[in-house]
Amino acid sequence: DHEFVRHYVGCLFVVSTAHQRPMDAFVELQQRQQEMTRKPYPKWLTPYVFNYYLLLHDVSRGEEDNAQSIFQSMKATFSQQSTHMLRINSRSPDASLPSGMPDPWGQYLNRAESTPMDDIEDEDEGDSATAEDELKMGQGANGPVAEPTASKPTLQEVADGSADDPLQSSTVSDPLSQALNDPLSAKTKASGGATPSKGTASQPTPGQSSITSIHRPGDVLHGQYLTVSDHDRLRIFVNEMAIRGLIPHIERSIRALTDQVNSKKGIQRTLYSATKKWFGGTNKPVIMQGQSYNADAAELQSRKLADLSFLVQLYESAYNWYHTAKRDFHNDSAMMHYSGAVELAAVSLFMQGAYRRDPFNYFEEAVNTYEGVCKSHQFAVRSTLLFFEYLKFKGLYKEAAHALVRMTSDETDLTAALLTEQAAICYLRMSTPMIRKYAFHMLLAGHRYKKAYQRQHALRAYSLALQVYQTRGWWVAEDHMNFILGRLAAELHELNLAHQSYHELLAHQSRLVAPKQQALYLQEFLLAIKKFLISSDKPAFEKSQSSTSSCIDVVSMIPHARFPKIDAQQTRVILPGVADSTRLMSEEQGIPENEAATSVPLQRKHSAGASAEGDEGRREELWLCMEELAARFTVASSDSSARNGYLSAAPPGFVWDVRLFGPITDNSQYPRCALGERVMVEIVLANELRIPLALTNISLMWQMFPVSLTENSESPAADVSSMPAQEILESESVVCDTVPAMTLAPHTSQAVCLSLTPQLEGKLHILGIVYTITETSQTREGSGRARSGTQREVLATGLRFRQEIEPRGPRLNLTKDQRCSVMYGPDRRLQLAVYPPMPLLKLQFENVPTTLLCGEVRHCIVKLTNVGRVALHRLRAVCPENQQIVWGNVQERVPGREGIYSTVGQSTPANSSSTCELRDKVWPCFPLAASSAYTSASPMANDTQRARVCALDLPCDRLEPGGSVEVDCWMRGSPLPGQQTIDTLMFFNVAGETALKHRVLRHTCHIQVTESIRIAARARRSVALPRTGQDLNQFLVSVDVENLSQGDAATSPKFSIRQVVGISSHFAISPLLESEDAIELLSRETAYIHLKASHIHVDPGLVNVTNVPYPSGTLASKGAMINSMAIPCLELFGQDNVAHPFAASEPDRQVVSSSTSSRPPSSMRTQATPVHPPTPSSVAASIGIIVLWEAAVQEDGGEQRTAYGQYHMLLESLEAPVSSITAQSSMVTSYSATVRAGMEGSSDGAGADPDRMIVKTTLHHADKLKHNFATRRLCVLPVEVSLHNCHDAPVDVEVLPKPSVTAEAEQAPLVRMKTPPGSTAFCWVGGTHRKVRIQPAQEAIVRVSACLSRAAVYDMSALVVRVTKLDSKERVDQRSLAPSLVVLEEARPASTD
Repeated sequence: DHEFVRHYVGCLFVVSTAHQRPMDAFVELQQRQQEMTRKPYPKWLTPYVFNYYLLLHDVSRGEEDNAQSIFQSMKATFSQQSTHMLRINSRSPDASLPSGMPDPWGQYLNRAESTPMDDIEDEDEGDSATAEDELKMGQGANGPVAEPTASKPTLQEVADGSADDPLQSSTVSDPLSQALNDPLSAKTKASGGATPSKGTASQPTPGQSSITSIHRPGDVLHGQYLTVSDHDRLRIFVNEMAIRGLIPHIERSIRALTDQVNSKKGIQRTLYSATKKWFGGTNKPVIMQGQSYNADAAELQSRKLADLSFLVQLYESAYNWYHTAKRDFHNDSAMMHYSGAVELAAVSLFMQGAYRRDPFNYFEEAVNTYEGVCKSHQFAVRSTLLFFEYLKFKGLYKEAAHALVRMTSDETDLTAALLTEQAAICYLRMSTPMIRKYAFHMLLAGHRYKKAYQRQHALRAYSLALQVYQTRGWWVAEDHMNFILGRLAAELHELNLAHQSYHELLAHQSRLVAPKQQALYLQEFLLAIKKFLISSDKPAFEKSQSSTSSCIDVVSMIPHARFPKIDAQQTRVILPGVADSTRLMSEEQGIPENEAATSVPLQRKHSAGASAEGDEGRREELWLCMEELAARFTVASSDSSARNGYLSAAPPGFVWDVRLFGPITDNSQYPRCALGERVMVEIVLANELRIPLALTNISLMWQMFPVSLTENSESPAADVSSMPAQEILESESVVCDTVPAMTLAPHTSQAVCLSLTPQLEGKLHILGIVYTITETSQTREGSGRARSGTQREVLATGLRFRQEIEPRGPRLNLTKDQRCSVMYGPDRRLQLAVYPPMPLLKLQFENVPTTLLCGEVRHCIVKLTNVGRVALHRLRAVCPENQQIVWGNVQERVPGREGIYSTVGQSTPANSSSTCELRDKVWPCFPLAASSAYTSASPMANDTQRARVCALDLPCDRLEPGGSVEVDCWMRGSPLPGQQTIDTLMFFNVAGETALKHRVLRHTCHIQVTESIRIAARARRSVALPRTGQDLNQFLVSVDVENLSQGDAATSPKFSIRQVVGISSHFAISPLLESEDAIELLSRETAYIHLKASHIHVDPGLVNVTNVPYPSGTLASKGAMINSMAIPCLELFGQDNVAHPFAASEPDRQVVSSSTSSRPPSSMRTQATPVHPPTPSSVAASIGIIVLWEAAVQEDGGEQRTAYGQYHMLLESLEAPVSSITAQSSMVTSYSATVRAGMEGSSDGAGADPDRMIVKTTLHHADKLKHNFATRRLCVLPVEVSLHNCHDAPVDVEVLPKPSVTAEAEQAPLVRMKTPPGSTAFCWVGGTHRKVRIQPAQEAIVRVSACLSRAAVYDMSALVVRVTKLDSKERVDQRSLAPSLVVLEEARPASTD
């Protein structure tokens, strides 16, 4: 009773004219009111209560005369100022209702919408409410509170104040329902205001419902029979009651209270002064919280006077009286009364507007005294709310937030939630918003709402806080809020929000959340989703979960999921797929013995960066160019107008048979597949969680549109059949394969191959995947929570989910609108066009090698089978020019053939030679026409990539459905070690009239190549004396063979040279020295083979093939000579780049002589055949060398096998070394090699310069002679210099002595071999400067003389040969002469006895 603001001032008596005795009713009401004044409740402000008498007359029912008579009696009895008659309901019930009349009682009635909540099944024993709590969801922590519908205002709405504010609602509660809605009800006060714990929530009082009644706007319209005049009479009644009765009564009460206070204050002041004068009194008052006053105490009368002034808005007078009262209360240590006076003094100051003092300190004092001294938290909260309004008005939002947060406690969760929420809004409304403080306090408010079982409000608060925390990298806080939101939304049956919250938990990569927590998230997600689906439509749910079909019409009831994450851009469509969709062979496993060729490799290279995509794009373009080349070649074979079997442009109507659609291909076209052929879709799934994901029954989600397709009907806008969806399902239009199970490890990505087989012609759209998520043992143990039987069943069986795959096309950048915005083109890789049955080629490779030695040749058998439903013909094989693979003839294959090479009998003479047209043994080579229609490859290049086409002649040029043939195939290892790739494209036409004219099959073979041997060769002129009838243009060929294998002799391969084959149009080779020893090489050993090349006559267009065999008795061959004319010896040589001068076909010559119309991009560049300038005849050699070898190789398992291989080299010019390995050789230079290099004259730096090798010079003199220096002091040695013109034009030749011959001869080192050890200087005598003109291919002899002075060894090569071309007049010194030694001995005279 320390305040009187809520005490009543007056009483209104209302009696209707329909009452039988209205005056007696007024008297009875007056007596009851007088009895109420003597009771404790309700309380009255003054003993003199203001009474006002209202006679209510219903015009539609009562009589006007009777009402007037009663009203006159009232005025006579109760005075005219205290009576009034109010007429209402002037509109007739039959009259039409007005359209725009407001409801006069609408703002005074509680319109809060509240509906009884259904029982929510929840078997968790964690933080969620029990079933008993769910039945009381309408009750708050301090009593039953109706829950408004939850809304999700945005951050801007909260800041602007447009969102709902619980403390600023304009709705005024109905006084009649105050006991129901007042959080500070008597029941709550009795219980101490504590929050009911779980399972012990406060029960509603008898006759009180826990759920307020529903009053929807528009359901009941009050005052619908009131006219405008009735509304005016209502206003007049209120005005007259206030002006004529209430205000005068309050004025009288204020005068009376003022007189009482002044009189009592005067007496009290006199007594107090006297007492203080005589007895003193300087001690401070003792704080007494329980101080009480009599009802007529002057202090209470001052407080009543202040409250009465405050009620009538006399704020200045109210402040003065409050200030007086608070001083008195403080002197008397009545702290409760003091706090109330200070509180309202502050409010009075605030309401004055232009106040003299700042009420800030008053509010602070009131709150501190209520909370700290009086221990009255409820009044402290009330004072804080008033203080909050003042601070908001002043714009002090930060201080307002601090004041609200200070009042939060653990006792009243609902109050704390309201205050914390308002504090959060204050942080947001600051001039510089404190966003993080706003989010944090809104999060705390949501937590307190949740503890108070106000789930709608908790959902709203958490949603507002999440707007700030999301996408900021605060994963722990975001995961916590999403988890609470998901649980609250599931309990409130808001599926969309529950999906969104749980998906945010499980769809993003968070490395800060513990695996146990994520396991709990997954369990809650599965349980909540299943609970909702069962409650919404249980039959549809059971049907969708039990169905095995993945058609969109069946799985449309399956919920969506966003985990595991699907990388839609990396999705690949493979047409057609292999027979086994689960066969995903890794590169480490290699290739099996019997491998089925596929259109594209199944394994995906996970190389990072743009280089990996660029390599894949270049390979895809290579395949497309090879396909177009095969089409040109096939059409040209039956077209008489084609030139040299090759079309310069693609055939009319040519369309690529693209088998792979992926991230780097042009997906604007629709993939084409045939009826009954399996289509594989490779999807990359990424698990971004820290727990494993167990997926079962994974299949593709599809939609089929039966359409009759023709060649030009590829648009989805084609006429779709009217076949109903149920008939499509029953006809099994699509047979979909299912992957039984797979487990995605945490933070890993894995590709899964799914396949389906269309059984109807039309349009097939692949929409996504359908899968079941189950609980793994790790997640079951990680959650650490006990589950009921139903929950364990749900987690064990899992739930089916679906996830769409929507790949995005390339970004458009052509027009200005496209460049200024983000627009993407179409991506149709998942929209398939299903055509009628087509032929399908299947290749099975037998004995495919996984490893090869460098240059090793391996034979394998290929089985070709037509597994389609239509026959095929015109089978072609295409491979790039630089890849070593040879295909045999289908009709000429000998079954059961053993070995790599064919051999000839022992009767065949050694060094046998034969002629052939090498072009017949080599596939024709054509330039590849590049096309960027399906790839995003790099721009065009200057040089040309070429490929070879082989026509495989089928029996009757046709392969029927189910038919198969076998063909031989030889593969050769590359000269360099490493990974070797052999690409082969099989091209065939479709028999009959179909929409697709041709089809292709791609095969890629990966082989690991290891080191074997290194071969180096060099051609040089012979310095031997010519014999009669022998051509002077013969030269020597030196071949060095080194075994590069490492290891001991027991495990390293042992190589043996079987045969050397020479191929040339002008020369034939033969051994320089006859030998019957086998050439065998162990590890790191080197052998030197010397051959002699002699000029022969060969018919134009043919080449001479010469064989030089070597014994090999220690190996399996037993010395049998290899038939180099049989496949694959010359065929492999012809496909090598070194064979270009001999095997160049007409298209090759066109490439060399003229530029092609279309060139491939630089991504197609490989080791194309170089276009060399013609070699001058003076140094031309033009001879090809094939070295055939065999080796004994020990496999890893200890088994021995014999490997066969061959190396190719082309000696185009003299003195130009050629090696099979372009890198730095590991061969150790020996003394003999150094001596040989010095004798070849390479030390002078001449190299293979053609101008310094125009004339071939040979010295003729005696090798050994004797001379008697006693009889003749000098010895003259005649020397003939033979000069042969190797040039194609006449030249002038000069022969002259080398200058400084003496000094050079004496200082020449041994290594250079200019003069051998012990040689002596000499001089030329006679005509030492000779000049002669030599015609082409003619010879001239010049004679000179050397003067020798003593017996010694002399080198006669001290001559200089200088050549002058007649056309250029340029004098060029020829290469230094080879050493030519002569031994001069002294002839002693015969002794005489």
